[in-house]
Amino acid sequence: AEVIGITKWIPPHVIGDGTRTLKELIEARNAYRKYYTLSEIVVNEEEIMRQGFDYASVLPEGVSCGLNRNSSYLVGGETTRIDPALIHPDNLEACRRAADATYINFSGIDLISKDISVSYRENGAAINEINTCPNIFVHYFADMGEDAREARRILQKYFGL
Repeated sequence: AEVIGITKWIPPHVIGDGTRTLKELIEARNAYRKYYTLSEIVVNEEEIMRQGFDYASVLPEGVSCGLNRNSSYLVGGETTRIDPALIHPDNLEACRRAADATYINFSGIDLISKDISVSYRENGAAINEINTCPNIFVHYFADMGEDAREARRILQKYFGL
C-alpha cells in the first residue's frame, strides 16, 4: 500500500498575537471554521483556567492556549501534516499491512500512538480503525490552510489526472 498523506489530530487551541483577547482569538478561529463548514470549537473552560487564562486574557505573541483536551474534529480539533520520515518503519508497515488486508484500493488507517517515531511494539500503539471511505478534509485543512496536494495525488493515482 502506498502512503499518500499522514496527519496528526491535535486538540483545538489558539496562539496569541499580543493584542487580542482569548475570546477574540476563539471567535476568529471559529469564523474561519464556519466559513469552511467545519465544526465550531467546543471550549472547555476548565482547560483554559487550568492554564491560567480566562476569556479576557490577552495571550502574549506566540503563546498557545489549549481549548479542549479532545482532538476530535467534532470539538474543533485540527490536523497537521506529518513527514513520513518521522514515523518508525514498524508503524508504517503495520498500517500498510492493515490497508492491504482490507482489499480496498483506498483506505485511511488510524494509528493511536504516544510517539510515532517509536515502534508500536515498544510504546503500546495500536490501530484504532480502518476507514474504508476516508474523508480527505483532514488533509485539505491540515495546518489551518487549504492545500489539495493529497487530493491531487489521489486523482493522479486512480484517474490519471
